[in-house]
Amino acid sequence: MPELSIVFIGWFFSAISLVVLTVGGMMLMHLYKTGRLSGAYLQERGAQEIVLIAIWLVGLAAGAGVIYHHDWSQWLLEYFCWVLIVLVVLSGSTRMANLKKDVPDISRRAFFNSLLGVLMFVLPVVLFCAATIFTLRGDEAREHFNPNRSESRSNANADSGAAPAQP
Repeated sequence: MPELSIVFIGWFFSAISLVVLTVGGMMLMHLYKTGRLSGAYLQERGAQEIVLIAIWLVGLAAGAGVIYHHDWSQWLLEYFCWVLIVLVVLSGSTRMANLKKDVPDISRRAFFNSLLGVLMFVLPVVLFCAATIFTLRGDEAREHFNPNRSESRSNANADSGAAPAQP
């Protein structure tokens, strides 16, 4: 599996998390303003919404941490990817189970088309998260998150006769 750029991973997960949080917040505000965010909905799914917001905040923090070379962000982003894999697979499985339950006499062709639709979303997310986990465990990540990184660069510049890098 090819490794991804660490900087790309940081920006990608930061941007995606920010977009998901913004769109999700806008949707909740719209439901609230139009009166469709009832007390029954909040009782039934309020905790789920809070957990999803927390998960995406973890993704945002992890992505930002990767951008700024914080060593804690490496394991946090890997954790976020594992959680995202589990959530996406469970969501796809639940949708397919509900389809079979709600439409018991669904044709094989319609079921197959629905399955393809779910897989078109699930597979890219799982594969991208797997590539991210693979990259976070690789040599480029070790170098990226190395706390002595600036020292080693300064020493390399001193050895080459170049001016030391300014912080």
